[in-house]
Amino acid sequence: MKLLLPLLVILLYSCTGEIKYPDGGCDYPKNVSGSDTNIYHHPLKDSFPRGKKFLVYAESFFFSVFDEPNLSIKPLDKETFRLSWSSVFGHTVIININEDAVTIKKQT
Repeated sequence: MKLLLPLLVILLYSCTGEIKYPDGGCDYPKNVSGSDTNIYHHPLKDSFPRGKKFLVYAESFFFSVFDEPNLSIKPLDKETFRLSWSSVFGHTVIININEDAVTIKKQT
């Protein structure tokens, strides 16, 4: 009951009609080579420590199972948000949200 009022305030505050993106951000690359299509964090690829770069490349296998496009190398036709969730028991779900549809892909 104590959390009801803060939750209601957060809900009302967050439900606005316009998305406000932060200033700046990362640009899409101008030239994309074949190896760049496997990096799902392309604008940040040089900022990862050397030991973590394997994990960055391993994500391409994760998203290829779900037949997901790489959102970091070119914009899609519609503004798209991708949420992914995995449990310790191996259950994985990817949710894509755009202005027309919500798509949920579940690992089988």
